[in-house]
Amino acid sequence: MGYHRVRIEGKTVLYHRYLFEQFLGGPLQRKEVVHHKNGEKKDNSIQNLEIKSQPVHAREHALERLHKELIELECSFCHKRYVAEARR
Repeated sequence: MGYHRVRIEGKTVLYHRYLFEQFLGGPLQRKEVVHHKNGEKKDNSIQNLEIKSQPVHAREHALERLHKELIELECSFCHKRYVAEARR
């Protein structure tokens, strides 16, 4: 499910960006990303929103995806622990 959008002065905008701009009292720069801290796109409370630069935001989400795809396993014979890629 995508982000909530609203029409403001004839333009369609992302609601979380609009809310954060209202909170700050001015417009965001194009390279600024409003990030949902808890990952819930529908939770647009100010406490759940923060500004990140686009490169930092992209890197953090790439690392999250990487970590979600790896699992830690233990050998049932020798009890050695290792990391493996999760099957999709």
